Amino acid sequence: MKQKKFIGLISISYLLLSFFVSSPAIASDVAVTEFTVFADDDSGGSGDSYPDIYNEYVVWQKDGGIKLADIANIYSPVVYDVSNRGTNPKIYGNIITWSYDYNIYYTDISNPASPIEYQLTDNIYEKRDPVIYNNYIVWTDKRNGNFDIYLADITNPEVPIEYQITSNIGDQYIIDIHGNNVVFKDYQNDPSGDLWIADISNLNSPIIEEVSQDAGILEHGYLSISTSYIAWFQSVARDTICYYDITAKKQTNIQQLEITSIDYLDSWGDKIVIADYEFGGSGNSSIYLYDISKDILTRIRADVAGIWGLAFHQNNIVWEDYGLDWGGSGDILGVMLTYPDTTPPTYQNIPGDTRVVNLTNNEIIKTNPYIIKVKPSDDVKIDRVEFYVDDVLICTETAPDELGVFSCSWDTSKYHSDIRVVTYDTSGNSTELNRTVTVDSSIYTDTEEDAETLPKTGMNILDYLNLTITKLLDFLKSKMMFLF
Repeated sequence: MKQKKFIGLISISYLLLSFFVSSPAIASDVAVTEFTVFADDDSGGSGDSYPDIYNEYVVWQKDGGIKLADIANIYSPVVYDVSNRGTNPKIYGNIITWSYDYNIYYTDISNPASPIEYQLTDNIYEKRDPVIYNNYIVWTDKRNGNFDIYLADITNPEVPIEYQITSNIGDQYIIDIHGNNVVFKDYQNDPSGDLWIADISNLNSPIIEEVSQDAGILEHGYLSISTSYIAWFQSVARDTICYYDITAKKQTNIQQLEITSIDYLDSWGDKIVIADYEFGGSGNSSIYLYDISKDILTRIRADVAGIWGLAFHQNNIVWEDYGLDWGGSGDILGVMLTYPDTTPPTYQNIPGDTRVVNLTNNEIIKTNPYIIKVKPSDDVKIDRVEFYVDDVLICTETAPDELGVFSCSWDTSKYHSDIRVVTYDTSGNSTELNRTVTVDSSIYTDTEEDAETLPKTGMNILDYLNLTITKLLDFLKSKMMFLF
């Protein structure tokens, strides 16, 4: 097992140079739709807590057992019982994992009405806080006298394959996993804990590196990893929220705030969700969304009476909320986020062609009418396609054919050479195509000399014929004068 340790002055200098402070702009351009995952009068039980989410599935701990809700329709969730025992469940795909009585369990919910449960571990030593990504379940395990990190590949649920990820003398826990990276807090060098990452591309020989010294991560819910970033709440010296670019190996402090009681955070993609007591300013919590790529902080929900667990995936955030059950034990609430659509349409090759429009620059057009064709696509929806010739709008199409092609019949007798196609999506984003062609004058004339009179913008065929007749009369008149 390979472990790469950064110790002493070189390590400290590297880490200090990697710190950046970001003061994000405050924005509110994210639309928020609130919904209830599960609410009941459970003041006599242990309540609904520690939710997690993956796609349309929300899982949480309730009265010592595990519940699941399908929120494909956020206004009418379908709730299932997963297990009558378990704490702090995590979900990825169709697998839910949790701990119970010092052991790790997981359930296949391919059929959520009939889940299949498996016991992953069976020794007497304490194991806790499992997390999951694809077919990998990772947990902390005390079988060696201190907490080490173990991983099981459950591709074959009947024969899971177990690997030991860490073997240091200190404790390692507070973990998360995404892709081939496991991030965790380690106490071997510092009593407040340092932040480390393990590359598990080779499970038999993981490569382990330090991310941040004195990370000060207090507990689960304060650490999260996504595709490219690690996010955590750092409580040492000055409370702040940090993220670490895994590729660039650079730490950034999002804000320098006087935070005294952050509730939870979670991340997905390039976004971090933060539930913080101090941000609210009213004695309650607020939920914020931080966009790393845009350096923008957006308040998603204010004055949340109390939060116990927070999870974020794609466009949905869920949490345990005491607002509906204050004095009781909380309910599972959520919000669906709708981001502004800033992505313009694109063009695909039209069927049976290698071009995005069936026109090529400098092409000679020899037919009338000529059918212009394009096949646009959009991440949301195409609203319309406008076709211009010589800056004159000749078609506006709103419905494609069965192959997704938008077409426009161009009367080549009226307009000549400059073609422009503009596609708009339903958010007003647009993408333009331009081509310059020439209409073959032999379509309308028989002599090369008359080609110079090929109609330009706005000149229809009648005007063109009148011009041609006038020229012909002038020609005949000149011949008559010669004869006499």
